[in-house]
Amino acid sequence: MNSDFEEAFKGRYPKLDIVYDRFHIIKNFNDKVVSEIRKD
Repeated sequence: MNSDFEEAFKGRYPKLDIVYDRFHIIKNFNDKVVSEIRKD
């Protein structure tokens, strides 16, 4: 889910779609958002 990786991937393979799985989206949200709320 790195934006640099996504840009490089799309540049090399423009016809393919990038698919993110639900587990990693929720984990990323929990790590970045929920953790900050808990710190406050």
